[in-house]
Amino acid sequence: MKNLRPLAFFFASFLFPFPNSWASDTPMMSEYLPADSLFAWEIDDLASFKEDLSECPWGEVADFPAWIKMRDWMTEKWEDELSKSKEKGMRGAEDFYEQVYLPMYESMNGGLAMTIGQIEKSFKSELLKWENENGGKARWRARSLPQVTLLAQSSLSEDEFEEIIDSMSNWIKSNQRIRTVMEKSLVAGVQVHWVGNAKNEELTKISPKDTMIAFAFHNGMILALTGGEDHVEETILRLQGKSKDSSLADSVSFQDSFDEIEKGQARAFLNFKKIFSLDKQMEKVKGFEIPENPFGVTMQGLIDGLGFKGLDHLAMQVDLKDKGFFVSQGLFMNEREGMLAMLKPVDAEAELYD
Repeated sequence: MKNLRPLAFFFASFLFPFPNSWASDTPMMSEYLPADSLFAWEIDDLASFKEDLSECPWGEVADFPAWIKMRDWMTEKWEDELSKSKEKGMRGAEDFYEQVYLPMYESMNGGLAMTIGQIEKSFKSELLKWENENGGKARWRARSLPQVTLLAQSSLSEDEFEEIIDSMSNWIKSNQRIRTVMEKSLVAGVQVHWVGNAKNEELTKISPKDTMIAFAFHNGMILALTGGEDHVEETILRLQGKSKDSSLADSVSFQDSFDEIEKGQARAFLNFKKIFSLDKQMEKVKGFEIPENPFGVTMQGLIDGLGFKGLDHLAMQVDLKDKGFFVSQGLFMNEREGMLAMLKPVDAEAELYD
């Protein structure tokens, strides 16, 4: 690596022959994801990935009797949940599945990616109190949501997407028991639909949109986002090529990781430094208190004591082309102390296991 010595171990499992598929002219989905992501995963082409998955050795494993029984069990559970929804008065559960979920999922014809970051946002909350219909006291604690990004390339047109949103809105209106509200706004020239708890409109200390899920469609991409209006705007600007902020694909750690283990068809990335910084972020949140430990052990003290502070990031890639199944992982460190000193260092190429 260029700026971080791979004082780590690699695990590469060569189960079957695989191709080298590093070079590609197609933009990676990570170019549209925030650089400060704690965890991210992306698939270059969902359709081809699913097809290759069915043709690779894992596809044969999926046809084993045990897996078939598991799929049947999951189907039965899903049908049971639909029945329970009807009994609770939540009408149109099948309609929601058929008119909202299924059209979106079946339209996904390209890249798919998700990230999570800024977990510290979820430490902010506000308590709402009111009298219910029976004159009793009611309360609801609204909480800001972390920065979550889900992007999916889609074959839908803007009109088709709006029809799906209309179906979602009708479903919400017909099920008042779920206490959900929908509203829309224009963000960076794009129509954004916000979904959240109806009581959150009364919030004064935190922004109502910080507690809501945003849905949008732009440049052939379905967007499902949380984390507030600023995050929604920045994501849209990134899709438009107008963002001044760097993306995950610009991260040196991200680039160097997949230079080492190769890119594959799908990949995941975990930033340990973002995880370790949560303890300090919690201390900055007003009104948020960390329970005292009777032994005087703090999270930061535990991390330092075990030597985990040397962890930097973890990367993994999967390649299924040519009916193969190749997975490689890399654990990258700045230093090896404590528990990390027990890991065998790799001076050059990864150790390979057949």
